[in-house]
Amino acid sequence: HHLGPTLTRLKRLTLRGCARLQPQTLLPFANCPLESLDLSGSKWLNAEDTAYDLWAFNRLRHLDIVCGDQISSRRLLFNDETGQVVMPLLQSFSATGGSTLRDVDVIPFIKLHPHLEYVTLMACAITDDTLDAIVSYLPNLHFLDISYCPDITQAGVRHLIRNSSRLEMIGLKGCGIPAFEELNVMHRRTIDHLGLIEIASIRS
Repeated sequence: HHLGPTLTRLKRLTLRGCARLQPQTLLPFANCPLESLDLSGSKWLNAEDTAYDLWAFNRLRHLDIVCGDQISSRRLLFNDETGQVVMPLLQSFSATGGSTLRDVDVIPFIKLHPHLEYVTLMACAITDDTLDAIVSYLPNLHFLDISYCPDITQAGVRHLIRNSSRLEMIGLKGCGIPAFEELNVMHRRTIDHLGLIEIASIRS
C-alpha cells in the first residue's frame, strides 16, 4: 500500500503466484499507467474487491488471470452496472474460468473489447456461441487457446477458422475435438492444437 503511489511511471506489473496478498492489493496502483498486468496463479482474486480495482486500469493492453481459482464471472470481465468498456485498449487476455465463465459472461466482454488479438479461455464452460461471437467481434484475432473447454465442437472450431482470416494458432487440448478430415490425420483421435499450416488447410 506504500509502494503503489510512488510508481507513477509503472507500466508492467507481475504478481504471478503471489499467494499471500489480499484482494485489495491492486488498489494502491490505481493511478499507475499500467499496460501489462499478470495475476496468474493469484488465489486472492475475488469478484468484488479485485473487479473494482481492475476497472481503474483503462490503459491495459495485456491481462493474465490464469489459475486464479476464486475468479467470478461477470464482474472481473466488464462493468455489469454500466455496460461500459472497462479496458478499451486490451489486446491480450488470458483466464481460467471453470464453471464460472460461461457464454453469458464471456460474450459481452468480447463485444466490448474488439482490439483483442490474443485470447486464452482455458477450462471454461463456454460453447460454440462464444466462438461465433469471436468471429463477429474480434477481426484481429491471431491466437486463441480454448483448451479444456469440453462443450466446444468441431463444427464450431471449423466455422471459427473459416471466418477468422488472421487466426494463426488455436489450442484445443482436452476439448475432445476429433481430427479434421481436411488434414488427413485420421489416425489421431483428437486434436490438441492447430497451427498456421493446418488452419490454412481447413480454410481451403
